[in-house]
Amino acid sequence: MESQKEWFDNLYLQCSPKMVSIAVRAGLTVEEAEEITQDVFLLFMVKAPAIRKQNSSPTAYLSATLRNLLGDALRRRRREGSRREMLE
Repeated sequence: MESQKEWFDNLYLQCSPKMVSIAVRAGLTVEEAEEITQDVFLLFMVKAPAIRKQNSSPTAYLSATLRNLLGDALRRRRREGSRREMLE
């Protein structure tokens, strides 16, 4: 049986490249996309025992969390851009 660490490592290796790619296509830099992906996995680590216990889909959780964090980041960027324009 696969250990929890091996399971998590495999999930990260399987999903993180696609998540970074999605974030870049959404408008983030590669660095920002990698950071958001790491944030998603950190949040996932907190919830992973409950997700595994409920036999819920980890990829569904990762996708939803990525979508939410991307939305937050893009809204934050728009607000900061608006503020800069107002100051100019």
